Amino acid sequence: MDNKNVNTIEKNWLNTIFCLYILSYVLPIGKIFNIPVQKICICLFVAVSGYIFIKLNDWKSIVRTSKLEIVVLISGALWCVVSWLQGCEYSVECASLLYLSFIMFLIILHLIKENLLDLHKIMRCLFWMMLAKIIAKIILEVIFLCKLIQYEVLYQLYIQIFNVEAIMMTMKLGSLTFVRVQSTSDILVIGLLPFFLLLPEIRRSKKFWLTVLLAIYTMIVYSRLYMVEFASFMVLLLLFEWKYISKKVRYIGIGGAVLTSFIWFKPIFKIVQYRFFSAKVVESDSVRQIQIQELTKGISEAPLFGHGMGSYLPNLIRSTTAPFSYEAEYLSFLYQFGLIGFVMIILGIISVYIKEIWQYVKYNNIQIKLFTLLCLAWMLARPIFNPSFYGIQNGFYVIGLLLINAYFNIENNNSKMVKVQDNLGAQIR
Repeated sequence: MDNKNVNTIEKNWLNTIFCLYILSYVLPIGKIFNIPVQKICICLFVAVSGYIFIKLNDWKSIVRTSKLEIVVLISGALWCVVSWLQGCEYSVECASLLYLSFIMFLIILHLIKENLLDLHKIMRCLFWMMLAKIIAKIILEVIFLCKLIQYEVLYQLYIQIFNVEAIMMTMKLGSLTFVRVQSTSDILVIGLLPFFLLLPEIRRSKKFWLTVLLAIYTMIVYSRLYMVEFASFMVLLLLFEWKYISKKVRYIGIGGAVLTSFIWFKPIFKIVQYRFFSAKVVESDSVRQIQIQELTKGISEAPLFGHGMGSYLPNLIRSTTAPFSYEAEYLSFLYQFGLIGFVMIILGIISVYIKEIWQYVKYNNIQIKLFTLLCLAWMLARPIFNPSFYGIQNGFYVIGLLLINAYFNIENNNSKMVKVQDNLGAQIR
């Protein structure tokens, strides 16, 4: 519905700030030269949204339709206060990192319901943000391959410019040495860009080059989870597009792949072998195994209510800035919140995400449904291996799913309306 209580200027401000917020994800953690660009955008967005909600004066209907959301928010607030009183020094920081994305998700959800977000403009910003991240990664890799910058210098530049210690590693492939530069928001490109390959208005040639760029990006980021997720999307996409590909193109494609396999098979095999089965992988997995063992012991000591929000193992700290964050994230939640807190807070957050996104997914076509279900499956799987719930970088993954499904939902409704009007016009004629 179009809300007459909000004027055009207010809508434009709201959408401009939100688009700037989306574009801030080009930066690894939303900072440049120690300026918190992303946090500034979030504060402005929350302030303008709050003003608009007050102007709408529709709190009763929001409260009436948000009972589960309110329970989840109150549960987290109670856990935070009780944990702080018990001496958990990181309880407030943990709560803020856990709930910031959740609150942003709820604000965006209600703005979509009030028809106050320009989803066409937002989708364009989302696309250009992800394309900029891909191009930046590729340029960085080319510069490194040409030996115009050294590994140590690149590492220091990330600290000085973006205020982040990037996750880096090098890998030799024949005479070439590649660099892997990974940041938390890389998941956005892997998980959200494939949806743009389903847009009917994008030509197949452009879809092909987007797929190639996405594949290169996945190899530069060099995450096992992202590689498998990318492969899953590509298998689904191939199944969707197979019937539209002529037999001639199919035969040429399959034949070309077989004939050129002597060029690409060996390096690809080495990359997969190194990333999934090398000594470094064994070492990394052994760290996760130690975390699992120690966290499991801690859970057995306080199974129902946990050790408190923000609590951690003093002898097993993964991050000095957020010591409560572990690769085995689900177990770390059970360690902090216990079984009761895990159900009320973590499963509560997940239930809200799925419930609200499904309101749009159920009206979309089968391709969008399957892509969304795949994204949600990976969202639920990631905390087994990697931190995924904390912070706005991880949280935008699910916000992006909401925006994309709402956009496709509107587009489907518009196309149906056009068909109805065409049929009606034909009948009148």
